[in-house]
Amino acid sequence: MGLKILCTGDWHLDSPLPDRPELRQAQLGIPGAAADLCRREQCDLVLLGGDLFDGEYTRESLEAVRRACADMAVPVFIAPGNHDFVGGAGPFGRETFPENVHVFLHPQMERVSLPELSCSVYGAGYDSMDCPGLLEGFSAEPEDRYRIGVLHGDPTTASSPCCPVTRGQLQSCGLQLLALGHIHKTGSVRVGDTLCLWPGSPMGRDFGECGDKGAWVVALEDRAEAEFHSLSLPCFYETRCSGENLQLPAEVGRNYYRITVTGYRGKEPLPRIPGVTWVDQTRGELNIWQDLEEDSFSGAYFRRLHEKWQAGDKDALTAAEISRRLLDGEEVPLC
Repeated sequence: MGLKILCTGDWHLDSPLPDRPELRQAQLGIPGAAADLCRREQCDLVLLGGDLFDGEYTRESLEAVRRACADMAVPVFIAPGNHDFVGGAGPFGRETFPENVHVFLHPQMERVSLPELSCSVYGAGYDSMDCPGLLEGFSAEPEDRYRIGVLHGDPTTASSPCCPVTRGQLQSCGLQLLALGHIHKTGSVRVGDTLCLWPGSPMGRDFGECGDKGAWVVALEDRAEAEFHSLSLPCFYETRCSGENLQLPAEVGRNYYRITVTGYRGKEPLPRIPGVTWVDQTRGELNIWQDLEEDSFSGAYFRRLHEKWQAGDKDALTAAEISRRLLDGEEVPLC
């Protein structure tokens, strides 16, 4: 029947939110949302790739994590990262967690056998802000049917100070699945028989963390296959619209939007809307005939179109408007 595995991390609970304090309660909902997804998808185990906390923690955030792990009611594995490393300001190594939770407390690969699932889980935890490549020279024991790993690592930069993960390491590690924390954007790569994935942060904190957020659920049988799931938490998005036709996204009020307004617009101020940041790149109202009196090629061109328009040629007005927009550097659709 195979295994179903929830992969998440980079919750960054208790991170400073000076500009958006209202996100604090939404952030505290991350552990519970992950537990709900675990139960809904009937996962067999959970991999938490570190940075669950953003350094110093509160009792409120600690209890939220404890409660969520207990509610998952399956084996949960935590690989502390650079923001919640063992011995630092985070809770790992000093606080207790439910019996179904295993925290990797050392910066060396450790194996935990789950014979009831025909599985071994490998992982390690940071003991400082930096960490060498923990997969270097590592190879999983071959006797288990399922071989799974969880780390807080960087698959994007070979010189990273935060446990760089290379294609060569993935090729030789012997794992079928490696779940990573650290990179806040969702991604994955398959090297040989190993699927390496990183779920990203499940909730953005500012416009540097835009886009849909969530977690991976992996079905592992002969081959690991992953499906991305939203955790239905607030997200940050960037978009554009025309000053002549201000259109707001449907989920304004729940999510955060930075909207760049281009084209032409009158002098009235942009509306103040909670969750919306405007970037005004508009010009004044469109004035098609602004240089009719100029002694220039442009003036002559628009005078000719103006004469045709006044003579009843409606296409002349359309041609003049398109020409003016193009001369002003505006993109004009072909339809």
